[in-house]
Amino acid sequence: MMAQQSKQVDEAIETAQNTHLEKQAEENSIALREFDGILQPIIESCTKDSISAGKNWILQHSSDSAKSNVVLQYLLKKALVNGSTFQQKLHLIYLVNDILHHCVRKNSHDLKNNLENVVIPMFCSADLIANADQRAKLTKLLSLWESKAKFFDACVISKLQSPDSSMQEYKTNLQNMHQDIVTKFAQSTKATLENYQKQHQIFIQHATQQITQLEQQKQQLEQQMLASVLPNAAAILPAAASLPPQQQQQQQQPVIPKIPPLMAQ
Repeated sequence: MMAQQSKQVDEAIETAQNTHLEKQAEENSIALREFDGILQPIIESCTKDSISAGKNWILQHSSDSAKSNVVLQYLLKKALVNGSTFQQKLHLIYLVNDILHHCVRKNSHDLKNNLENVVIPMFCSADLIANADQRAKLTKLLSLWESKAKFFDACVISKLQSPDSSMQEYKTNLQNMHQDIVTKFAQSTKATLENYQKQHQIFIQHATQQITQLEQQKQQLEQQMLASVLPNAAAILPAAASLPPQQQQQQQQPVIPKIPPLMAQ
């Protein structure tokens, strides 16, 4: 039941996140459908041209912090979508790498700060499903970011190096942001458990009553059978006791048949 609740909470939070993102996109005049069309070639093939087109679109629509946050949150959504493969995640991380280089060259602090918020779950989600060869590609990229102090600070690098704890922290932060959803499902699960416990107690009481009734019926049947046998025994015993001693002895002694004498030859 707890696993089911966790899944329901994740799905509800995802729905809330999508609704919020769509609202923010509308408020900031960001065409997410258009952006999706730009990202799809990168996800599928990741050519130099598709990466360049993706980077240019993001830069054109990230004129302020609010806009860049919407754009990068949608990028994160595409990377974390259920069923996405390592290769698809990696292609989007390569896009992030290109944008990161631009931010460092152009001192785009707002865009870089928003980029830090999404690169950790993007990178760590890929690492968690990677095999040895795939992880080597991530390690190479991480070494590049680590060697360039202007790319990411030590705190971000540390989180990128700890995918398990970083993804757990990301999920915990999401739950804290949507505490109302978590509380709603927790209360629902609690009510369901209490109902199950109540039903269990009712069943136990009912079963106990049935067992008690069966025991009582058994005792009554045994008493009835005993009562029907005892009167017959009482009638037989006095009749035998009233016979003369000689007859009683004769009844008790076994009858031995007489053997006729052999016929004369």
